[in-house]
Amino acid sequence: MSKGTSEKQENENTPKSASQQESEKSQETKKQPSKHTGLKIAVVTLCRLVLGMYFTIFGLLRANMPVGGTYKVYSYLESAGLDFFKPTALLMTILFAAFEFTIGVCSVLGTNIKKTSLYTILLFLFLTPFTFYTAYFNPVQKDDTFGDILWVDDKPAFWMSVACICIAILIYVWRKYSKTIYTTRTQWLIGPICMCFSFLISAISLIDLPFFDVSAYRTGVNLSRYIPSEGKGSDQGEFDQDELFTIENQERVARRNGGTASAIQLFDSEKRDVTREVLTSDKYTLLLVAPDLRETRTEYRHVINKNYEYAREHGYPFYCLTASPINSQAAEEYIVESCGAEYPFLNGDHEVLCSMIQANPGLMLMKDGIIYRKWSMWGMPTFEAPLDTDKNGTIESQSNYGIGFKMFLHFIAIMALILAIDWILGGFKWTGQKIVSLFKKKK
Repeated sequence: MSKGTSEKQENENTPKSASQQESEKSQETKKQPSKHTGLKIAVVTLCRLVLGMYFTIFGLLRANMPVGGTYKVYSYLESAGLDFFKPTALLMTILFAAFEFTIGVCSVLGTNIKKTSLYTILLFLFLTPFTFYTAYFNPVQKDDTFGDILWVDDKPAFWMSVACICIAILIYVWRKYSKTIYTTRTQWLIGPICMCFSFLISAISLIDLPFFDVSAYRTGVNLSRYIPSEGKGSDQGEFDQDELFTIENQERVARRNGGTASAIQLFDSEKRDVTREVLTSDKYTLLLVAPDLRETRTEYRHVINKNYEYAREHGYPFYCLTASPINSQAAEEYIVESCGAEYPFLNGDHEVLCSMIQANPGLMLMKDGIIYRKWSMWGMPTFEAPLDTDKNGTIESQSNYGIGFKMFLHFIAIMALILAIDWILGGFKWTGQKIVSLFKKKK
């Protein structure tokens, strides 16, 4: 028997001290996973997916409709007396949407989970008091911007924020049980790519109209359902300190999805209510929507004026809907800059007009109260043939869910490409290690 073998047997036969036995037991316990580990992994994964989808969906919606979100930020800044922040409202909306979308995607994928969960907690520490203030103090008018897809009342939204911050804290505490298919080689790419994707969506939506319209006044909706009930409409509005037309105590009209939308009321220069006359016309009607004439772009004024002449020739009503006073200096300056602008102006509530179309100006075509099509200033067509025979005279088919699904497919393709790169790099690393180990064995 060799010396080494005899020493080994002697060590095995030597009784171990109590401290040695305890240390060995603790090491074995560390090696063996706890019986609750699988449950914790499942709980953290489920929480990540729920919270991540919440942020991803809402972030994508805000990125898709930056103009509508900007007008909403205006309202909150005005109610808080922070008008000097209004020039940054658009930037704030775009950045918040990108941040929200990025947190959502990182939560779903489980990447950079420590930072992601911490940022989520910090975000909800801001959102929860804000939603409480919105729910119980009603500082601004109800929002119709995202109405037809996602509608959550203010008070449920507050309690959702409370639940989400609890979930985020749980994820942070149990973050070591979070699993991801990405390694540290590519995890750092996820955040910047999500930000760029959100910025791209917002930029395209600003140049043209949003990819998909989720407002209460989207294409295909019959606006006659938003006419105030008989005897409930206001016969006059008022101009606030910013000289924009608003209607106090505006009626809310029920929607099919369980929410409500602001009733539409239109007034001519003599303060006559012409809502029913405009929204129930059986003729094609062109509505140039310019919520604030002081901020309305006039680069395409020749196209607008040409379309007005076309409407006159074919007997189609043409109106400009605005919240600016019809006889104000802003209206006079707009008429001059628009080379005449002979079309009639109608006053409507500022919040409603901002929700109707995410452009200033934007053009809407409707008939029998139904919105047929919408165009931004950049995509505004020049009409020539009668609308009965023109493709623009038909209702534009738009599947919000279909467009949203296509956007998700593009993004998923990008994430899959990053995962493939991760695996390829991992394969190269594994192959290199094997080659190095073989050379070492030969030596």
